[in-house]
Amino acid sequence: MATCCDIDGHEESLNLITLSELLWPQFVYHDGRIYLDHAPETDDYLELLLACEYDKTTVQALCNHRHVLEYFAMFDAKATPTRAELITLGQRLQAMWQAKLAKDFPHLEIIVAFDVQDDDPDEDLQIVVYEEESV
Repeated sequence: MATCCDIDGHEESLNLITLSELLWPQFVYHDGRIYLDHAPETDDYLELLLACEYDKTTVQALCNHRHVLEYFAMFDAKATPTRAELITLGQRLQAMWQAKLAKDFPHLEIIVAFDVQDDDPDEDLQIVVYEEESV
């Protein structure tokens, strides 16, 4: 199944503008939800909705998760950051993204989650943006 969660559009050499886009990304509003960088492709989105039994929170979390290790790999494919470095970057991304979302979408309650468990493998450390379904 295709997904919409890849870090796309940043294959070119990284410069300060590109870096700022990674750290202070664009969020778009699509189908009543906020998405990181771009709205999901229509076919992918419909496929995900069906697979997730039309739970938009789950679809949003799937599309809006980023593995912190990928950010290091973008700068150096051979990078081997320590767990502490991964956690530091994840916590900083969480704070920056939460601030940006509060500024850009003050009327929405958006969660930026970076919850590290001791048994999480380093490659699984991820940051996730989602909105809980209103009851």
